[in-house]
Amino acid sequence: MNRQAEYILIIIGAVFSILSAIFYTIYAIFLGSGIEIIISASQNSDGFLFKSSIIIIFSVIFLILVAIAVFGFIAASKIKKDASNVNTYAVILIVMGGLQIVSIQGILFLTAGILLVTKKTPQVPLTKNESEDKTKWE
Repeated sequence: MNRQAEYILIIIGAVFSILSAIFYTIYAIFLGSGIEIIISASQNSDGFLFKSSIIIIFSVIFLILVAIAVFGFIAASKIKKDASNVNTYAVILIVMGGLQIVSIQGILFLTAGILLVTKKTPQVPLTKNESEDKTKWE
């Protein structure tokens, strides 16, 4: 089945997720530099705990963004190959899109997941022999 629209939406969402991770890393570096300057100026002993907790939070968010991007590329390749478990990927895309609905990649993943769930597979018409066999058993 042709799922070109869903494929493109997922690829664009994964690319936006990677771009978000890159910009997020740059933001974290600048924010970390500012926190380092403030902590070194104040000579506060609680600064190390604050700085390490901020680094852990930024690292977890970065890893989540990268994992979402990787899953987006995997889902896009499976959908392009028209795998049998497309509905599983559709549900996961809907969940991922719902969790990050405030971002553009969340909206793209949610839209692609909904399109995958609602698109029906075309029914192959029965041949004359198959329709006769079906009426015999009914």
